[in-house]
Amino acid sequence: MAQYFFVAADSAVSTMFWLVGMGVLGFVLVGAVLWGIAYMILHLVRKFTGKDEQTDDVEYAEE
Repeated sequence: MAQYFFVAADSAVSTMFWLVGMGVLGFVLVGAVLWGIAYMILHLVRKFTGKDEQTDDVEYAEE
């Protein structure tokens, strides 16, 4: 009985660690993808509007 309990506990712990690990990895990957998409959109908008990054920063600082 004790041996079965330890096997079950070990399985549960490893499953928990796997789920947590996959959750963290998934969160990081999704965050990186979303950040990359947002950065590309921002870059394209700045490119097409002809705004320079420095002038953007100055405008934000004045507000």
